Amino acid sequence: MYYGLTKGESLFPEDLVSIRVGKWKLIQSKGGMRDSNWYYERQDGYDRMNSSDTSLATFLSNAFLDTMESFWETESRFDTIRDLAVHLGIHAWFRSNPCPETMLFDLVADPEERHDISSSNPKIVRKLENRLKDIAAKRPPQAKYWMTVDRDVVWPSTLVHGDCNMNSHVKHDDHCVFAHPWIPDDVDLETVELVFGASAVPFIKKIALRIWDVFLKPVFFVLAVAWVLPGLVLRRML
Repeated sequence: MYYGLTKGESLFPEDLVSIRVGKWKLIQSKGGMRDSNWYYERQDGYDRMNSSDTSLATFLSNAFLDTMESFWETESRFDTIRDLAVHLGIHAWFRSNPCPETMLFDLVADPEERHDISSSNPKIVRKLENRLKDIAAKRPPQAKYWMTVDRDVVWPSTLVHGDCNMNSHVKHDDHCVFAHPWIPDDVDLETVELVFGASAVPFIKKIALRIWDVFLKPVFFVLAVAWVLPGLVLRRML
């Protein structure tokens, strides 16, 4: 439950609530739904996301993200960039597709939540809506989870090095670092400086630098050699 559109409780400009009582599950959204697809585990052994999405969006996004991930030193270093691509790219595509603001499912008859029966059960919808309103009214203030410490400056300095000799996949000591409780218990959290942690600029910069290192720099080197070498050969011949 969050109200990003009407109360500013979320980074995403949408209200999204869901409640389950017995066999009934109600989902309501306002401002669009980032992803209304249903996901399930594949049984064919392939490491691919499987969902009810019938367009090429899921397939192509998987192929793109897997390809980009292969150019990073470790999968974990790509996680934030993957999140950025999903939220700003894939979810933007899904949000552009029309989706009902209210959906009701009978989880006994329809465990995969494929058939919306809200229009034929208005009394159940109103009952669950009233329950949601009561819960929302009694909630404590919601934390602005998107405000974080500076992940490029502060966060790396809090990590501690450990011993990763037992893991052959850790190829560099710089990758053998661990998070830990680094803020003392008596610190007033209101004094901890926070930044807008969802800003896309640092991650786009990282992507650009990585593309430069992996693709563009070698290409420019080859072009430079191809441009200069013939001239040097001609000079020697003359």
